[in-house]
Amino acid sequence: MQLTEISLIPLPFRMSGGTYVTSYGSRDRLDNLLLLARTDNNLIGLGEIARRSGSNDIPADAAMAASYRKHLQPLMGCNPENLIDVVNKLGTLSEAQSNLKTAVECACLDLSARARQMPLYQLFGGQHNSDLPDYASISQADPDVMQEQTRSSITAGHRVIQIKIGGERDLKLDVARLSAISEVLSPDSQLLIDANGAFSSQQAAALVQQCNEPGYLWEEPCSSYEQNAQLVTETGARVILDQCMTSPVVAARACADGLVAGYGIKCTMQGGPMAARTARDLAIAHGLLMKVDDCWCSDVGCALAVHLAAGIPADLLIATVNMSSYLEGDVSTEGLQSQAGVMQVQQGIGLGLTPDLQALPDPLEVINPTT
Repeated sequence: MQLTEISLIPLPFRMSGGTYVTSYGSRDRLDNLLLLARTDNNLIGLGEIARRSGSNDIPADAAMAASYRKHLQPLMGCNPENLIDVVNKLGTLSEAQSNLKTAVECACLDLSARARQMPLYQLFGGQHNSDLPDYASISQADPDVMQEQTRSSITAGHRVIQIKIGGERDLKLDVARLSAISEVLSPDSQLLIDANGAFSSQQAAALVQQCNEPGYLWEEPCSSYEQNAQLVTETGARVILDQCMTSPVVAARACADGLVAGYGIKCTMQGGPMAARTARDLAIAHGLLMKVDDCWCSDVGCALAVHLAAGIPADLLIATVNMSSYLEGDVSTEGLQSQAGVMQVQQGIGLGLTPDLQALPDPLEVINPTT
């Protein structure tokens, strides 16, 4: 099996709620790139080039797609099942281009699983669960608005609620948000309080000391591992790392130190699906909790996260998420199955997705042996 063509297709899907606000800023569209890889035996593999931040200030345009050509051209003729060779031929990537590695690895794994007629989670070591908690993510807004959105999410069946805070660095406002939301939580609700690294350790400690409850999980209050660890030491808060999880090295440190309650796993931030699997397996071995998702992505990136999450024991998995439910568009007509706060693991071959090429925009870049 050899790679014969790679296409980069824009995914300009709008946010279904208009805008989504975090401490990074706001966004109103996805604006990622779909990486579609073809082989000489007529298989198609999918990957997604997602943004590393929570905003979308740089458009996924022809210039961006063209910047990846020099890295993708050497992959023509490679066997996608030989990931070491493929990754080596990608060459040195800038930090801004490191998300390309996730997309390429994902497409190659999708192709490898398809060639074997098996779901992707089998290549990640197998499946513990088929029904996974699907967290509801609440955009940063006024306390009464976030309270009503939380209430609606719980009514719809979501047990795990993620709320966004920290954009204004306004302690009083974030306390009001938490107070309003706590009023509508059900007894079995799990609240993830996500600041996306907005606070200093001092600011985070002041907030935790006013609002901490035994069931709260504080997701990435500060931007560095060291600050988050300091927060745990000073306050006893149950902290979940996220964006600072930039490699399995950080995962190993978190496991060895034993301070945080767990961490989020994002393939794009970790350095690719195989690095993310390493982080997952380290957490399982050390009994740490995990949330598995990615940077904002369509059903392709979400399906990758779901296949990775399928191998986590139920008592260690906080949740994954169907991000495509927040978007006005999907890559595949099959889509991800999410109902009453539960995600179903895709049971088809590979990612379990077939791209609807007629509904997608034309490629911005097509790489093959002759171009």
